[in-house]
Amino acid sequence: MRLDKYIGVDQNIEFIKRDCKLWLKETKPCKTLFMRGMRISDKTFFKKKVRQDRKPMNMDDEEKEMIDNGFKWKFGWRPRTEGLFITTDTSEARGYGIIHWVFPIGNFNYLWSKEVGDMYADIPTVIGKLRRTRGMSKIHWARRLPDLYTDTNICGATKTGNEVMVKCSTYYALRAVLEYEYEEEVWKKIYK
Repeated sequence: MRLDKYIGVDQNIEFIKRDCKLWLKETKPCKTLFMRGMRISDKTFFKKKVRQDRKPMNMDDEEKEMIDNGFKWKFGWRPRTEGLFITTDTSEARGYGIIHWVFPIGNFNYLWSKEVGDMYADIPTVIGKLRRTRGMSKIHWARRLPDLYTDTNICGATKTGNEVMVKCSTYYALRAVLEYEYEEEVWKKIYK
């Protein structure tokens, strides 16, 4: 079955092309789609606001605030609180729910790290490594953690499969239809 047999896909792609021009321009050289796992199962395409009050499940409020403050100082925003977390790693995305391809609408910023694959999963390991190898206190590693991140070359994140933290107000999510089979076809429809 071809992708164009799915009702509404072409119309949805037109919304993406119209509203996500900045994202498409930045990510076209990557030649892949960014995705996230979501627990939404009844919609194939939707527009969603990014939460501005995210509460991480794997760290206490003090650590979250210190990390966010470090990122705010270096990059001007708080990714643990304000970020949309995406990846190009299908198995990583699937671990969080049903895979959706994601397209930020309008202006956006992003951060990613060669050393941190998934902040949710890797942060305790990275923190432990910073503490052991550099003898850093909690406040010091929180200030140094942003040094492991960059806000350039988003395509570099596709080579590692590491997460990308995106600051945007809204985004489109298109449910991945048999992601391995149709990703290339969806990419061509969007980027060509």
